[in-house]
Amino acid sequence: MSASEAGRIDPQALDGAVEWFLRLTAGAVSQADRDAWQAWRQADPEHERAWLRTEALTRRFEALPKGMLPVLGRPRSSARRAALGKLLVLIGAGGAIGYVQVDEAWRGWVAQYRTPVGARREVLLADHSRIVLNAATAMDVLFDAQQRLIALHGGEILIETSPDPQQLARPFIVRTREGSITALGTRFVVRRDDGISAVQVLEGAVRVALPGAPADAARIVPAGMGLRFTGGHIDSAEALAGDPSAWQRGMLQVDGMPLNEFLRELQRYRTGWIDCAPEVAHLPISGAFPLGESDRVLATVADTLQLGLRYRTRYWVSLVPRGETIL
Repeated sequence: MSASEAGRIDPQALDGAVEWFLRLTAGAVSQADRDAWQAWRQADPEHERAWLRTEALTRRFEALPKGMLPVLGRPRSSARRAALGKLLVLIGAGGAIGYVQVDEAWRGWVAQYRTPVGARREVLLADHSRIVLNAATAMDVLFDAQQRLIALHGGEILIETSPDPQQLARPFIVRTREGSITALGTRFVVRRDDGISAVQVLEGAVRVALPGAPADAARIVPAGMGLRFTGGHIDSAEALAGDPSAWQRGMLQVDGMPLNEFLRELQRYRTGWIDCAPEVAHLPISGAFPLGESDRVLATVADTLQLGLRYRTRYWVSLVPRGETIL
């Protein structure tokens, strides 16, 4: 196990820790609340790890210089949480705030809009643009006089932009840590996972730019094309395979995707853990699969590839060569 894997904490445990943090710091807390919190911490070692990580991240925020943002000095409240979210948007947007050593996990935890594993959500913005959040996604919205900004901290969103109702039209920008995507009358999908951002354009076009890069280095991506960008580099654009927005209709559509990658995609919509034996990880998967029926999908895939399902626990399922099945 690598150092990064050893330090990784289950996202659901982190979500639970943050929910407890917000609950315990929102105001009056009863002894029953405290007892329930302690019981949650003791129920699973991963819960305790998640709580300790949350405490450490909180201390980082408490180290912010006093007076940087007045509401941060107030008691814990919804207004204070919203201020933290806006602060992180500004940091991610390259604003004037100088405190940038903030753990990235906080960006998602205090985000204005979040979805858990297996859930989707639609948001109608003030300019009548529409955004659909895929599972396990976090984003913030910051509209001001100069721009319409979406800060995507992690996950995947489908955007349908509308003309700006303001007299002086403001650009519509989706920003990730890796760069920015400016809409040019567009319907498109943006995804960010593991330090890699990707855009897939369904209608219109977008302009992709890297932080600090000259304007002439930006890349125009037309409809029917997509590309990835990360680490100061923009990959070449490629034609879209299938419908990248099928997930908004509750379907996972793939074409020749290796089994291990397919299971990582399905994991976004299923509680627990799914994996496969190394010797079958390369097997290709094609088709359209209902996201709300992951057990049926796993059974179908196992049958199609002539594999077995090993249920290690109720929440941990592995696809293995047939003959190794343990129920």
